[in-house]
Amino acid sequence: MKKWEMGMGGRKLDTEGCQGIRFRNVTPDVFSCLKKKLQAYGIKVQPGNSGMLEGNGIVAHFSLDRGNNLLIVVK
Repeated sequence: MKKWEMGMGGRKLDTEGCQGIRFRNVTPDVFSCLKKKLQAYGIKVQPGNSGMLEGNGIVAHFSLDRGNNLLIVVK
């Protein structure tokens, strides 16, 4: 299986998908704003600090932990 490097953060992708993207210091207010903006673009976002988001050809899992770290894994 071929792998290649992306320029941002050296993320490795393969044909099965990505490892996920982590964001640090995502406060609850910023997280809430992000979810509202995604919904305004037609992306359905499950309530709470973790779940699925889907729309416009995108399916992903998101999770915000108590340390304000957001993980998004595109399926």
